[in-house]
Amino acid sequence: MLALAIDIAFPVAGVDEITFGSTNFLNPPASTEKKGVVELATLAEASAGDTVRATTGAVVLAMIAAAIADALAAIGQTLDGIMSRTVYGSGLVKGGGDLTANRTFTVDAATAADVRAGTRTDMAVTPAALRDAGTVTFAENGWRVSSDGFVEIWGVSPARATEGPFSLQFDPPFPNACFGIVTMTRNLNQTVEGLTSIQEVGLFPDHADLFAQNHTNNLSEIGGFRWRAWGY
Repeated sequence: MLALAIDIAFPVAGVDEITFGSTNFLNPPASTEKKGVVELATLAEASAGDTVRATTGAVVLAMIAAAIADALAAIGQTLDGIMSRTVYGSGLVKGGGDLTANRTFTVDAATAADVRAGTRTDMAVTPAALRDAGTVTFAENGWRVSSDGFVEIWGVSPARATEGPFSLQFDPPFPNACFGIVTMTRNLNQTVEGLTSIQEVGLFPDHADLFAQNHTNNLSEIGGFRWRAWGY
């Protein structure tokens, strides 16, 4: 822009009209290379991507606020969709619910009794339960429960002073049934005389009915018998 004072003298009096040429130099349009006059864009024009008008900070701030509002509305719609969903466990997994709160999923652990029973289908078997399900007592009189439910009980019983029927109690008893029993007479003095034979009469979860038959007249030679029973 140029402001210039000029004195003009006209050689001929009575000038009726003075004409100037283009005055664009007095009010040039602004550009990226030149300062000048601009028109300010409205919010609608700026939002539409106007490339001629200038955008003020207030309009930019309004555009940013509008963009944030639109983004928050979209996020809210997405969250509403997520929160309306419900998640539940299946199979061994239990728990769940809608997503309006924290949810916990659990898997129940089977106990040793559950493992031995072998009937539950909604629990997980842990190494500890598998170990405990196979409980064993190592002794001359002992028992063992395998993880598949198989049970063994064994012991040593004293000699029978007389022949005839008697009952052998199982401690602990079989949970369900005893399937068989074997016996072995103890010949502690290594005698060649016939000793006592133990014969099976009946089997029950808590005892076995047996029959003792002596094959020697010297009962002092009899050292009792060992036995082993099995079942589940």
